Amino acid sequence: MNYAPYQYAPLSAGHQAGEDDDFYSIRLLHLLPSPSPASPLQCLLIETRMNPDGDESLATKKPRQVEYHALSYTWGDPIFTETLPVIDHVACGPITAIHITQNLHAALLSLRKPDTTLVLWVDAVCINQADVLERNSQVSNMPTTYSRASSVIVWLGADSPHQDGRLCLEFFDRLARLITSSLSEPSASEKNSWRIRLKINRLVSTFLDSAPEALVSFLERPWFRRRWIIQEVVLAKDVVMHCGSSSIPWKIFELVMVELFSNDKGGFTSEHRTTMRTMARMRHDQEGARRQFPLETLVEFSSFLCADPRDRLYALYGVMQQWFPGSGGTNSTGTIDYAISVEETYTKFATLMLRSNCSGRAELKYSPLTHTLQLAASFRSTDALTQGMPSWVVDWMTSPGDRPRTSSSRGSRQEVDILSEKDGVRLLLVAGILDDVVTARIDLDISPFILGLIPGSKRELNDFLSRAIESMEEIDFPGIDRNDIYRTREHIVRAIVTTLVSNWEQVPANSYFAQTNEDFTDSLTELFLDQLHLSNYHLPESLHRWPAYVELIAITMRGRSLFLTDRGFMGIAPSDVRAGDVVCLLRDSNIPFILRPIGVDVQSKDGTFSIANTFPFHDATYVDNLLDLDGDPTAYTRFQLMGDAYVHGFGDGPWPSDSPWCEEEGQPPLLILPIA
Repeated sequence: MNYAPYQYAPLSAGHQAGEDDDFYSIRLLHLLPSPSPASPLQCLLIETRMNPDGDESLATKKPRQVEYHALSYTWGDPIFTETLPVIDHVACGPITAIHITQNLHAALLSLRKPDTTLVLWVDAVCINQADVLERNSQVSNMPTTYSRASSVIVWLGADSPHQDGRLCLEFFDRLARLITSSLSEPSASEKNSWRIRLKINRLVSTFLDSAPEALVSFLERPWFRRRWIIQEVVLAKDVVMHCGSSSIPWKIFELVMVELFSNDKGGFTSEHRTTMRTMARMRHDQEGARRQFPLETLVEFSSFLCADPRDRLYALYGVMQQWFPGSGGTNSTGTIDYAISVEETYTKFATLMLRSNCSGRAELKYSPLTHTLQLAASFRSTDALTQGMPSWVVDWMTSPGDRPRTSSSRGSRQEVDILSEKDGVRLLLVAGILDDVVTARIDLDISPFILGLIPGSKRELNDFLSRAIESMEEIDFPGIDRNDIYRTREHIVRAIVTTLVSNWEQVPANSYFAQTNEDFTDSLTELFLDQLHLSNYHLPESLHRWPAYVELIAITMRGRSLFLTDRGFMGIAPSDVRAGDVVCLLRDSNIPFILRPIGVDVQSKDGTFSIANTFPFHDATYVDNLLDLDGDPTAYTRFQLMGDAYVHGFGDGPWPSDSPWCEEEGQPPLLILPIA
């Protein structure tokens, strides 16, 4: 039957929850019952007022609790081949219809009750997607909408012809019962733990042998990569998972994911293990009142997808506000606005994160400035949509090219300044010291290391060491003496191999080294270096006995190269670093950054460095300097952020490692560094 399109009426209270009036309105989908699964869908769309103390009917103005369930599902491609008839419950007028996707249509058919009305909140239907103002308001309120639902219903999709969904959910239920029974009697489980473990292992192995593709097919369902599900699951009171006609509580699913991730029986890819780990942690960590900064949350879920690039941020605002220590609501993340561009969305968020330096939480020893700049370089993209963004803004459309280092710098003592866009330039102003200048870059082909090919790794590492030593000889590198000892008083080969795995502690969760404690991994590293010394620093020959070093190389050097500096240091930095880039220390950060002067060269004389058209940083003249920069930002030297760096032996230079900002005679000047 052909129906006229449904016409949305404006919501009477469409502002953001938490404002002065303290309420907002949503539409709820009342899915009418039918005893026949084949009968067409029919529903009512009823506006309902929400407020912090309870729900209230617009018709009666009397407080009452509205029981509803929120649906979590995958939109998929915007192909609206199905119709959802809507009955006008107020005017008793003709039935109209909303066009919906096939997946949503299948979900509503499967969830519909035979004899009772099911009240749902479904974003695609309950929000007028064509009204930008309403969309902004309703998406801003989605955390509250999901948290107040009686439950969140996860719709994974219709089952496959092979009934993979049903087989998996039945297996999950059996496995969870076995695990739970072992935990219900501590004394018995302690005595017979090995017997219970054998039963669990056998059950898992039997299932994987009997239905090898079922679990893989299940974990590859699109829902597990959808970005919005994180908020929907984390904030829910209760979660129930549905696949076709089968369902299980989230607690069972979570328990099984913990088991499968912890005791991998093989057959899973890295993506599968990431899915299992994420699903196991999402709600479990919430019970422990997770304390996590917004940038950490975004990195953790960077692999999850969404259609609108702005939703890379918006979909996680609710979770960030929930987990951010001392969060005071939307001000901790930003406001949702689909009327602005992707570039403006990301820039506004970066500005907010940078200015949270003055949050007053110095005891957390966290520097948003350092972390934001690390991520801006790690997520760098050449995508045409966002290539015009400033280099200090994180392009959340991409995935990180390499793992950023731990942002453990002390909190900034001064709020950063960001000059608004003028002449096509938007500048981040930070104070910093020009510590050193890059003089050479030596690239390492890590492809054999990624593949774990020991012979190929030996060959490439031998060639790399040869190129590194040749580069040092060509530039008369001052960092080693006649006895091949680096400035840290260790053999040059040992210094290089330590530099190549400098941030081994930042390995991915799926890595072997992530399963070891810090002391054990320290001992592994020292053991390898001892073996290197005994082999007279023939590093390639050590790889056959130490394949773990190959893994560390693959992890650490992805997207990075070795570089040498004018003052005789070596380090690793993003692979696009080049001679003439400067190694900077930003104020209150212990992590060096690589900056590239735009259009000018570094002047070096007697171990000191200078760049034309820069401002020394002095509190007395800072405001005047800002006015000059704001008046003509293109007249002064600007910099492009290249990324953070590890400099081997950093701290043995002109400043003590714990106090790089002491004002002693002969120190390089503190400059205002405009980063474009």
